[in-house]
Amino acid sequence: MHKLQPNLAPKLVSVIWIVVLAYYCLAFLPSTLRPIETGIDPSWQFGITYAVAHEFTFGRDILFTYGPLGYLIAGVPLTDKIFYSILIFQILVHLSLSMLIGGMILRAKTNIERITLFVSLLICFLSGSPIDIEVLFIYILLLTSRHILHQKYMRFWAIGLGGLAGFLSLTKFTLAVCTIGPLVLLLLLNFFKPTGSEPRNKTNFLAITDAIIGILTISLIFSEPNPLHGLAKVLVCFLGAGLVGYIGWLSYPLLARSNWFKIQIPSLIQKLMIKKEFKPIKAKFNRLGLSSYVFYITYLTGLLVYVFIFSSLIPFLRGALEISSGYSSIMISSTNNGLTELIISIFVLIAAYFILLAVLGNSYLALPLLLVLFVSFKHSVVRQDAGHIWSLAVIAPFLVAVCIARVPRVRLKKFSCLFYGSTLVFFYLISTFTPLPANGNTLEPKAAIQNLLNITVHLNRAKSDLQAASMNYLAQERLPAEVLEAIGNQSIDIFPDRTSLVAANPLNWQPRPVFQSYAAYTTFLDNKNFESLSQKPRDFILYSFHSIDSRHPFFDEPKTFFYLFCNYQFSSKIPNQIQEVTLLKRRSHPICALPLEGQNLLVQMNTPQPVELNNPLVNRAEIKFKYSWFGRLCKIFFRTASIRMQVNYVDGTQSTYRVVQDNAQNGILVSHLPRNKEEASSLFQGKLTAQVKSFQFFTDNPWLYRGAIEVRLLPYRISD
Repeated sequence: MHKLQPNLAPKLVSVIWIVVLAYYCLAFLPSTLRPIETGIDPSWQFGITYAVAHEFTFGRDILFTYGPLGYLIAGVPLTDKIFYSILIFQILVHLSLSMLIGGMILRAKTNIERITLFVSLLICFLSGSPIDIEVLFIYILLLTSRHILHQKYMRFWAIGLGGLAGFLSLTKFTLAVCTIGPLVLLLLLNFFKPTGSEPRNKTNFLAITDAIIGILTISLIFSEPNPLHGLAKVLVCFLGAGLVGYIGWLSYPLLARSNWFKIQIPSLIQKLMIKKEFKPIKAKFNRLGLSSYVFYITYLTGLLVYVFIFSSLIPFLRGALEISSGYSSIMISSTNNGLTELIISIFVLIAAYFILLAVLGNSYLALPLLLVLFVSFKHSVVRQDAGHIWSLAVIAPFLVAVCIARVPRVRLKKFSCLFYGSTLVFFYLISTFTPLPANGNTLEPKAAIQNLLNITVHLNRAKSDLQAASMNYLAQERLPAEVLEAIGNQSIDIFPDRTSLVAANPLNWQPRPVFQSYAAYTTFLDNKNFESLSQKPRDFILYSFHSIDSRHPFFDEPKTFFYLFCNYQFSSKIPNQIQEVTLLKRRSHPICALPLEGQNLLVQMNTPQPVELNNPLVNRAEIKFKYSWFGRLCKIFFRTASIRMQVNYVDGTQSTYRVVQDNAQNGILVSHLPRNKEEASSLFQGKLTAQVKSFQFFTDNPWLYRGAIEVRLLPYRISD
């Protein structure tokens, strides 16, 4: 009996771990979804789901950082199909993460690994982390598997992880960066390592190609509003490549007689695979090898042609990149109470830890994780709100825990615990700045049982409760009968972002690509909105005079807004504001003539620029801000400084607004800037109120910008 005791103890420990993990998994199981609400974030959550439900094409009809599969992680239950899709996806993600970490804990050889992994999982659950973080954790665990670089399995891992990355890239642009980037970096590090035999280098090279094929294949299928259409395109590529490969098979006897085929082609391939001196080799290309390579190259070429010419994938990525780039410049929010320094400190500390691991021979593990850490740091340091800060606080300990589990030496694991402890300290300090997000879950056994019942026995009741909650939120958004009667089934758009009006009312919403005005950060995005509105004018506009972060509402999408100002007016049927919303109707003809002769100016920071006072005219200013070399580096690796515009009105009052510097070149209105909704309403009635006498720009960090500001003033004559 005493001989069996040592064998029973590990089994008992394993059973305890299984019970604990299963309990926590059930306690935090996602058993319900978010209802349709009102506000900035709920407006885009509804918008991307509405786009999917109405089969809009992301990249053409919609430009956003969330893609055609984004509703799975941030959508709202518009239909039963969407409700079940979101719920099943989130449950699968939650269970998969719990089982992956549970398996690592059970296989772990040290208590250090077990404790750090479990604590990281618990932090993720307790903080109410969004589902995209759990998805990212799953991908990181797979990417850092010890078997991924095994020559026998590497190509299977590459194409599988590539396919998963392609799928996730269509949910959220950040996930595209945090999955495709680390995967390609890992395979490149493996390919360019100092030593390697010819067969090994060939496998490494093909693994990179396999990953690209996996990414393109899956993303091409799901980038279409109807995935069956995307699947048809992939099948065309596959069958076409098979036909060409078969032709190669038939042509082999003829080609095999050629010395050029026997010597030069293998040598060329060898040069692509190996990074040392090359010598012509005599290698016989067998029939199967020839047809396989022909099929491989043709299939990859077909995918690239479809993606770059016929697919909406590239426009979607371009739009998401524009929004992400502008986000770093515009969405700056800092509390200036030590939080920025705390975020920088933890990033520098953990980045130094990853670099140290790389120097010690763990570059395959450390450098891909460093890329993930940097993306999370960039989001949190730019927009210091609770969501982004807590994301970094959750991701940092998890990344260090993965390193502890994957590094081979026990001494290095113990050393890594110092850095893991620092991430826990960071987590605690963050809680002193902003409270832990409430996720509605508790550790009580009753709550765990209720979660399980909600997705099984009581699923229909949970869905009904969710619909009731949505109706309760949307009750305040219902428009009066006379407004709905005036609009009818005619096309309408919402400015700037109150899409909850669409959820609460039967409206024929035709959204512009960037359907939230504040997110049209760059000239490219503003131009896309202008093209959409001018080429297919909406019959009506529901307009609210508001913006975010102390911006003037007219600055958010300046070119689009000026078209709106010139071509829309108060509806005669609904002349007054209703529920803070103005109903605008398309004019029979625009009131703005072509611009008169413009004036080019060079304006210095903190220098007032007078505005011509001529009432029949309005002035736009095309403003070009130039970053210094240091400013460009800060925009990429850190953040820029906001630019503000002090406006001096004719009546002697002053106001200060934040400028959207990356789209100001499209021409912001500077002669008349309403200070409230009443003045904005007068402007749309043809009354040129809130006249500006002068304006000037200033910033807290002028060294981030270069030289004088280029301004081109364009006067427009306004007709009745």
